[in-house]
Amino acid sequence: MAEAAPFIGILGFGLTVCKDLYTYYHAFKGFDSSISSAYESIAEVAKVLVLHRDSCNDPDIDRERKDRVAACICSCEDALANLNEKLQQLKIADPEGFRQESKALYKRHAFPFKKESLDGLRNNAVEVPRRLMFAIRVLDIEGKLKSHRVLRQLEAWSSKITATVDQIANDTNRLCLIAQTDEVDKILAWLSPPDPWTNHNSARDLHEDGTGRWVLESDAYQAWRSRSIRHLWLSGKAGCGKTILSSTMVEDLQHHCQQEVTFGIAPFYFSFSDRGKQSYEALLRSLVAELGTRVPGLATLQGSYDQRHTSQGGLSVARLETILIAVLASYDTVFVVLDALDECPQEADARSRLFDGLNCLAREASNVKFLMTSRDHPDIRDSISDLPAEQLPVKAGAVDHDIRVYVEQQLSRGH
Repeated sequence: MAEAAPFIGILGFGLTVCKDLYTYYHAFKGFDSSISSAYESIAEVAKVLVLHRDSCNDPDIDRERKDRVAACICSCEDALANLNEKLQQLKIADPEGFRQESKALYKRHAFPFKKESLDGLRNNAVEVPRRLMFAIRVLDIEGKLKSHRVLRQLEAWSSKITATVDQIANDTNRLCLIAQTDEVDKILAWLSPPDPWTNHNSARDLHEDGTGRWVLESDAYQAWRSRSIRHLWLSGKAGCGKTILSSTMVEDLQHHCQQEVTFGIAPFYFSFSDRGKQSYEALLRSLVAELGTRVPGLATLQGSYDQRHTSQGGLSVARLETILIAVLASYDTVFVVLDALDECPQEADARSRLFDGLNCLAREASNVKFLMTSRDHPDIRDSISDLPAEQLPVKAGAVDHDIRVYVEQQLSRGH
C-alpha cells in the first residue's frame, strides 16, 4: 500500500532516534530527577511507536482505520524531528571515554545535562504519545496488549531498562573515583585549603572507647542531628575534652551521612598553634574543599574552577562565599562541625569577621547546620545568640566519667 509508506518511514525514523537517545542517557538515569524523567519519556515514546508499528502491520485492521492512524502518526513528524535535532547536538557534545564521561556528568551546566536541555527533550518526547492517543483509541491497542507478539516487544524493553540498574551502581562507584583524579588535585591546589583531618586524627588518637557517649545520646545533639533544631553550641571549660568530643560527633555524623547520599559533613578545627586555621577565610577554603570535591558538590566546584581565569578578584572571601553557597545548594542537609571557636583570635577583628560570616552562610544556605564548640566567653555567647544556637554545656559529671575511663584504659595498658 503506497499510502502507508510515509507513516511507516516516520515510525522507523522515530524508533531510531529513541534508540540512540535511550543509549546515550541510560547510564546517567539515576543521578538526577531531570535526567531520569527525560530517560523515562524516551522509553515511553519507543513503546508507543513499537505498538503502532506492529498494529499497523496487522492484516486484520481495515483500510479506513489504518488511514486514520497514518494521519495521527504523520502529525508527530515535527516532534520526532525535534528529538532528532537534540540527538545530533548530543553527538557533538558527547564526551569520549570514562574520564570525559565523568567530567560531563559533573558539568551539569554542559549541554547534555543542562536542565533546559532535558526539559526540552522531555517535552518533545511527551508530545509524541499525546498526538498518538487518538490512534491508540482507533486501534484498540489495550485489547491487543494481550497478544504475545506485543508482549514480547514490551518485555524486551523492560529487560533493557532493568539491566541498567547494575550499570547505574557501577557508574556511581566510578564517579566516586573522580575525587582521585589529577583534575581534583589541580582544584585543591587552586583552593589551597587547610586540612582539618590532621586535627581530627590527633583527637581520635586520644579518644578511648566508652567515652563521649553522653554527648551522642544527649537530647540536644539528637535533636540537632535529626534537624529539630538548627544550630548547637557545646560550651565548656578549657581542658574538658571538647575537641575529642567534636571528633566523636564527626565520626557519628560520617556514619549518619553514609546512609543519606544527599547529606554532607564537614569539620573544621580552629587552632592556636596553626595560623592557617585561625580565620574565616581558612574556614571557607576548607569547607569548599571538603564539600565541593565529592558528589554532589563537585559539579559546582568544577564550574567555578573552569571560570577561574574570567572571574574578577581571584579567590577573595566574597568569591569563596559565593562558591561555598552554590556548593551547599547541591546537598539537602550539610552538618558543619566547628571546634574551638575561641581559638580564632580577636586580634584584627578575626573573630568578629568569623561570626559575621557564619551568620551570612546561615542566612543564605538554609540547609546548613552548625555544631560549634568553645569556652563560654561573653563575646562568643553574644555572637552565637545572633544565629541563634541552642547551648549544650559540658557537665562536670560527664567529664569525670570520661576521665575515669581514660585512666583505667591507660593503666590496663601499663602506661
